[in-house]
Amino acid sequence: MIRNSMNISFVRDMLFPAWRSFSIFVLFTSCLWAQDRPASQVFPEIALADGRALTHAELKTFGASGVVIKHDSGLTQVPYTLLPENVRSKVAPQIAEAIAAAKASLAVKRPASENVDPASSLRAKAAPGEILFNGRCFVFSGSQQQGLAQVEVRVYPANEFSKVVDEIERRVNPRWMELDEKRKQAETRRDLETVAQVKKDQQALAFSKWDELPAPTAAATTDREGSFTLHHRLKGEYLIFARSAAKAGGDSRTYVWIVSSRTIADPSRVFLTPDNAL
Repeated sequence: MIRNSMNISFVRDMLFPAWRSFSIFVLFTSCLWAQDRPASQVFPEIALADGRALTHAELKTFGASGVVIKHDSGLTQVPYTLLPENVRSKVAPQIAEAIAAAKASLAVKRPASENVDPASSLRAKAAPGEILFNGRCFVFSGSQQQGLAQVEVRVYPANEFSKVVDEIERRVNPRWMELDEKRKQAETRRDLETVAQVKKDQQALAFSKWDELPAPTAAATTDREGSFTLHHRLKGEYLIFARSAAKAGGDSRTYVWIVSSRTIADPSRVFLTPDNAL
C-alpha cells in the first residue's frame, strides 16, 4: 500500500484482500511531512473491540485517529479506540507521535468537519442499484476551511487495488530503501541539510508512485469549494482514493487518502481532510 512520508513506512496488511507482501508508504502520519518512519509491528492476531479478528496483522501507517493494518483478509483502517490494550501499549510511542504531529500541524482551532454539509450543494440522486457519494475535500488555513479544487476522487474495487499497489510497491521499494540508507548515513554525520533533502525526496516518491495507478471504476473532480459527487455500482468492498499537493497558510503539503468502504458510515457526508489522510 503505501509508505508514511514522515513516518513513511510500507504497510503490509490493511484494508484489502490478498496482500501478503504489500506495504504502504505515504506522506505523513496524519498530514505532516518530515518524520522518520517507525518499525513495523506484526501480531499473529489482533482482536478488535468490535468483534473482528485480524490475523497476521502488521501495523504500518499511523494517523491522527487510527492506524492502517494489513492482514490476511486485506487492508483495514482501524481507530485506535478499537485496538486491544496489549497492542495499544506496544505501539504507544507511534500513536503518541502521530497525534502530536497532527496537533502541531493543525494547532489553530478550526470548525469541525461534521458541521459541513456537502450534500447541501450536491443534490444528485442515486439511480436504482447505484451508490452515490457526496463529499468535500479540504484542509485548514488558519481557522478557516480551504476547499481543495481539481482533486480527482477515485473509486476502486479493493481486491484489484491491492494487486496493483503490490506491483507498484515492488518497483518503488528499492529506490525507497536507497533513500532511507542515505538518510541514515547523513544522520550519522549530522548532515542536516542532506537529511532534509532526502526527506523531501522520499515525500516526492511517496506522492508520485500513485501516477502508476490504472483508470478507476468511477471518478469525480472536486469543484472550487472542494465538493464532489460520485456514482458507482461496485459490489463488495471498495475504496475511495484521492491525493493532492495543497498550500495552506503559506506551507505546501501533500495528502493521500485511501478510505475503505468499511469505514464510511454515511455516503452523503464523505470528508477528505488532514485528519483522515494517510
